Amino acid sequence: MKPTELPPMPDKHTGEPRPPRAPLESDWKPDYGDRKNLSRVLQPPPGEGPVLEWRNASHGERIFYAAFMALAGAGIYTWKSSGFSWVGQWYLWLILIAITVLSYLLPKNDRMSAGADWFNHKGAFVKTYELASVKITRAFVHASLDLVDREGSKTSTNLPDIQQNRELWDLVYNGILHSVHNGAETNSQALEQLRLRSRIR
Repeated sequence: MKPTELPPMPDKHTGEPRPPRAPLESDWKPDYGDRKNLSRVLQPPPGEGPVLEWRNASHGERIFYAAFMALAGAGIYTWKSSGFSWVGQWYLWLILIAITVLSYLLPKNDRMSAGADWFNHKGAFVKTYELASVKITRAFVHASLDLVDREGSKTSTNLPDIQQNRELWDLVYNGILHSVHNGAETNSQALEQLRLRSRIR
């Protein structure tokens, strides 16, 4: 693909024209998270273009994660004690409650936003059209998208998470496309999973 054939970078301030649709994981499901609490939307550093898309962890996601951790903790207690004798130990209940509360609160900080030429995940900001490295590694069961820009700023996010808001992913992917075309380091997993080989020639 020649540089003139690459989809153009959107205007820094208006976000137009929006990039074409980016490829998605085969099991992709849309989930735009919490769209109501605008005060929690991650903002870019001063001098950058405005937020065009964002995603914050939803209340339901946090409840699910807390419930999962509570059940996992109870399961470990039951396995360790070979039964339910732990139920009478008050301090174990305190630990379980603390784990559950923390599991509800921690995902509250799982926020991401994107502008025409930048991506911000949990406060880690990168310039998407100035990436020096685009790689995919394995993080537990999910693929992790690892980005490093020319200034050395870096961020990582689960690939399924960043794709949940499709418009946000379109913005980030277009920057990845330009960066890889301009020589950003990558790996075979990124080339295959992001389908870059068919777009970068």
